[in-house]
Amino acid sequence: MSQSIDIFCPVCKFKNPPDAQVCIYCKSPLPDQHSRTTAETGVKESKLLHKVEDLIEKAKVPSQGISIFLLDNASPIAVLNDEQFVLGRAMEDFGERIIDLIPHGGFDLGVSRKHCLIQKNGASYEVIDLDSTNGTWIEEQRLVPNKVYSLPSGSLLRLGRMRVVVIYQT
Repeated sequence: MSQSIDIFCPVCKFKNPPDAQVCIYCKSPLPDQHSRTTAETGVKESKLLHKVEDLIEKAKVPSQGISIFLLDNASPIAVLNDEQFVLGRAMEDFGERIIDLIPHGGFDLGVSRKHCLIQKNGASYEVIDLDSTNGTWIEEQRLVPNKVYSLPSGSLLRLGRMRVVVIYQT
């Protein structure tokens, strides 16, 4: 039997009811329901890690550039060689390269129009949350908006509730 735990907003830090999806104080999205019970957390994280490892084994890593995969699909949604690009919803022309996630459920999963920027840094990549509405996470750790984070190959990147895996040659 799983045990319910208190849920605290990652933004304002106030306590919320266990069944809340959005903070009742600041309206920020709260962690997914699966993260809220102590008995299920370890099992869910283990299954998620196994899915990522399985995808990395099946996926074809590009010889150059970066591939972006939905967590449950071994076919990439994008293979890019660009120095930088934005993951988001291409609703209008922003004058920069945007990988449109609308066809993959981006709107329903809380992806912002300009959600995050991925840029090349030598032989690796970095990610910057562009002050997205529903946040960006690497390996389930929420990113501070407008701050540069290393994005290792094989990372699980969450945009709102959309989970993608990034793979590139190291």
